Amino acid sequence: MGLYRQIRLQLGVPVKIALYVYKDGGMRPETGFRENEFDDLETVYVGKNFDAGKALMDECRGFNHIFTIFQRAPTYRRLILEAIKRHDRVAIAAESPCNMDYGIRWILKELYDRIYLPFYSREIVRGCDFFVNYSGSDKTTAKAIGWNAEKIVPFGYYPPPLDNSKCVKRTSNEKFEILATGILSRYRGADVLVDALVALKNRGVRYHATITQEGELLPQLKKIARKYQLPISFPGFVKISDLVKLYETCSVYVGAGRREPWGMRLNDALNCGSPLVVSRGMGGVRLVNEYGCGLAFDSGDSVGLAAVLERLATDASLYAYCSGRAITAASDNSPKKQASVFIEAMGRFGDEWRAGNAFDK
Repeated sequence: MGLYRQIRLQLGVPVKIALYVYKDGGMRPETGFRENEFDDLETVYVGKNFDAGKALMDECRGFNHIFTIFQRAPTYRRLILEAIKRHDRVAIAAESPCNMDYGIRWILKELYDRIYLPFYSREIVRGCDFFVNYSGSDKTTAKAIGWNAEKIVPFGYYPPPLDNSKCVKRTSNEKFEILATGILSRYRGADVLVDALVALKNRGVRYHATITQEGELLPQLKKIARKYQLPISFPGFVKISDLVKLYETCSVYVGAGRREPWGMRLNDALNCGSPLVVSRGMGGVRLVNEYGCGLAFDSGDSVGLAAVLERLATDASLYAYCSGRAITAASDNSPKKQASVFIEAMGRFGDEWRAGNAFDK
């Protein structure tokens, strides 16, 4: 929401947000979103109500329409096709498809992404002006759906800093604190991290690791930690105020996801000044690639992860460099600055995109 707020301010035009999920539902405050994040944006709850969405589109004749959901949302697919049929200006700003399942579900999802989704999306891809890829710089999956490479705008997620947090520059790697957060599921790679921590201990590297949250892998991870007497804390679900302290004081934040569209917890850590170690299976690896604010490793490669952690833990000059670049990256990836990037990208597809009213779903 911070991005759309900035787009509204910088364009100086009305912005209306059609909500798919009601703003007060779910666990938004517990996961770091502000309770008042919608307060200065004009929002309409549409959900799965096609008629409500169409009525809003009728009210917003002449607006630019940016849809942020299209893959598994039949109501919004109908609305997109309705806008295309009316010859409105229409674009997609969403994640590329990403298979985060495993086993038989992985096979079914791959078939869905590679065969059904290109067929299902062909009218949308043909009728929309461009695709803003919230999954980073890799165009492979978006191209597989049918998007022309020139119409794909590499982007990401750029949330504001968590409430009551500050950006703290790290000055030393002597007391090496490793942090990982998020649900402990296989696709998020917590098992890859723990395997890497075993290797790190065997190499004689001194560290302490904190792995928050709960999930299906937690019993397995605790068993490995006990077996190898690893210096790991498992605090479970951590409230936001305590999580902020962890982000501000860790030496490095690890995003070990095997495959993830982005990983906004990377931004939360970066906004607190933490260098990053990121799997190349995550869209958020773009932060490391573009800014040098940490190191990357191949998805699922625990040996490679151990190697980059060892480098940061033992090479003071490398760690100092990544820490400095983390501060720069945090500043450059604010909603205000990235809204300017978004607006500039829109302008490449016609002046009416840069100047027109915005209507997001």
